[in-house]
Amino acid sequence: RAAAKNKTYLRMMGITHVLNAAEGCRYGQVDTGHSYYRDMPSIRYMGFPMIDAPTTDISRYFYVASKFIDSAISSGGEYG
Repeated sequence: RAAAKNKTYLRMMGITHVLNAAEGCRYGQVDTGHSYYRDMPSIRYMGFPMIDAPTTDISRYFYVASKFIDSAISSGGEYG
């Protein structure tokens, strides 16, 4: 969670893609979004509004997430 919100760290590591599987501002979520990274044009962002909990069914996002990750890898990007 902390790494996704640390823009200095993301720049230092050369991260180009961020996939947030717990997007939101409630407990158990990471409060980032497209607007959070607007001052970082090199970042491509995708977020899913879920809670980071063992009971959360993430399967409905598998296909979209895999396409995003494949795009990051295919473009030579780094993802976190």
